[in-house]
Amino acid sequence: HHRFRFIGSKYYKKEPEIIIDIPHRIDPNQDIPILLLVKDAHEYPVKIMCVNIEISVGNEIVKEKIDVNTSIDKRWWYKVYSIKRPKLTGLVEINALIKYNINGINITCTNHNLPINKSLPLNTFIAYEPYPRSNNILYGDLHYHTNATEDMVEFGAPIKPTYIALKSLGLDFVCNTDHSYDIDDKIGSWTESDPNLEKWNDSQVKIKRLNLEYNFNNFMIPSEELSLHNLDGYNIHGLILNNKKFLPGQGDGAEVPFDFSCEYNTKSLADALEDNALCIAAHPCAPVPLLQKLFFKRGKWEFDDLVFKHISGLQVLNGEIDKSFFDGIKMWKKLLLSGHKKFIYAGNDAHGNFNKYRQIKIPMLSIHEKDSQILGECRTGVIVENDDNKLTASLDSLKKGRCFITNGPQLLIKVAADKDYYMGDSLFAPSININIEFLSNKEMGSNGTIKIYSGIINENEESLIADLKVSKDFYNKSINIDIYKHMYVRAEFEGLSYRGKRIALTNPIWITPN
Repeated sequence: HHRFRFIGSKYYKKEPEIIIDIPHRIDPNQDIPILLLVKDAHEYPVKIMCVNIEISVGNEIVKEKIDVNTSIDKRWWYKVYSIKRPKLTGLVEINALIKYNINGINITCTNHNLPINKSLPLNTFIAYEPYPRSNNILYGDLHYHTNATEDMVEFGAPIKPTYIALKSLGLDFVCNTDHSYDIDDKIGSWTESDPNLEKWNDSQVKIKRLNLEYNFNNFMIPSEELSLHNLDGYNIHGLILNNKKFLPGQGDGAEVPFDFSCEYNTKSLADALEDNALCIAAHPCAPVPLLQKLFFKRGKWEFDDLVFKHISGLQVLNGEIDKSFFDGIKMWKKLLLSGHKKFIYAGNDAHGNFNKYRQIKIPMLSIHEKDSQILGECRTGVIVENDDNKLTASLDSLKKGRCFITNGPQLLIKVAADKDYYMGDSLFAPSININIEFLSNKEMGSNGTIKIYSGIINENEESLIADLKVSKDFYNKSINIDIYKHMYVRAEFEGLSYRGKRIALTNPIWITPN
């Protein structure tokens, strides 16, 4: 509803945003949660009468009706309805016809009332198998925005529906990386800072309560997406996980026009990070549009920003396999070959977006949607050694690099010498046995190629150790190699499934000859 003065907006409507959202995947034995979200009804009161749901695959159709009959006049209103799991499996199409009334006029819309041309249907995969995982693996989305992210161009989903979506997806945890320039705002304002940090404190209380309510079977790691400067003075973003104290940063929040100042840069951040916190470079190689460079002074993480020891690694996978992903992998390999121990992580940068990404494309001109950057699509798989405290154990493994990234199967690498060593470990040995373990299913992609790479420190390129064809759900392979120089080994998978390309990449294990 934000409009520039004297210019207006092509997508402005005198209606609240009305949105239906559904997880893009439903785990076995889970019913289908339907989130009905209404935003800004305090400005444009509305009555929602009902929602008619149609689930279809081929010629099979299942219909459900949700009677709402509620008048709404709040800034945020939501309710999660549950539809009994149909006897359909695989990819289904879901459309929700919303009937509502504004100022005595009856109106209908499908899935949302946003002015999007050729709007997409909702697609959900009703899974008959869980995510492929060993017993000690937890899956998390490290970059996600709740409704504490709320400004003139975007907003996320409330916290409680996010937990419900996690459970339905089969996802274990998420990090609420809300913008630092949003969580310090006064409620109802996009420009006024709140010295009491009501939004920040409220989200911390809710997370603590819901983690306990869900018994940490699904949990949220308290986080923020910090705006800070790179060493060249441009605004970049860092994912700050588990820092108890809020870190301010507003250089690209546009709250004060052309004030690009930030409290921290990549070097000075070291003094602000607490011992149990970690910082991950958010989408470090994502291209910066010219307008964002001019009006927000946004830039990229550079090599010299990433080498600092308090930067754990790079969130290279950000909701889709695009140019920024491949550029991020290239930067990561450059860091590894230069002798820096850095890890890779995955998230989606979803602002709510359980099923479809819907956001402003060109300010004041257009809104668009796409089938990527949705909650849980790209995941970080974490090896958890201590199941008693999943949150602490997950953070410990993320810090150690004991994790892999994927939008499909599980891929693990370990090295046997005097004992077993896992991703993120370092060891001394004259020779090693590399073991690769692959676990998948039809949904996540079972056909593809696993490549094992070695990188000798201070050389220019990696070497291919093995190129392995995979055509089944489980695959295990061991390879012996001798160690002559300081090096690392890692593995990648690439294959296909109904959603297109599936990938998985391990973090490295470092070996020095003795």
